[in-house]
Amino acid sequence: MNMNNRRNAPRTKYQGMVDLVVGRRLYKEPSDNISATGIFINSSNPEKYAIFDKLTLAFQMPDASPVKRVGQVVRKNSSGIGVTYLDIDAPQGKKRVTPNIQAMFS
Repeated sequence: MNMNNRRNAPRTKYQGMVDLVVGRRLYKEPSDNISATGIFINSSNPEKYAIFDKLTLAFQMPDASPVKRVGQVVRKNSSGIGVTYLDIDAPQGKKRVTPNIQAMFS
């Protein structure tokens, strides 16, 4: 990891729809990219999310594998939110998520 890129895992372009449950509210937002440790979600109204919001995400990989994760908003900008997964540790997450990411583009 270098000083210009603080990500823990490489990102892969992924533009699928993601269901987000925040508290008692359900949102459907498009994603931008994904990694073994998190996902960036595009939003036309990112103000509705707060840093440290915990949420449940559900989405489908192009290979038709359903994915459900618990995450937390760790960054926010005018185009969306960065979410890190809380329900998996990084080494296990890489084993579970990375094969699906690689399969998307092979």
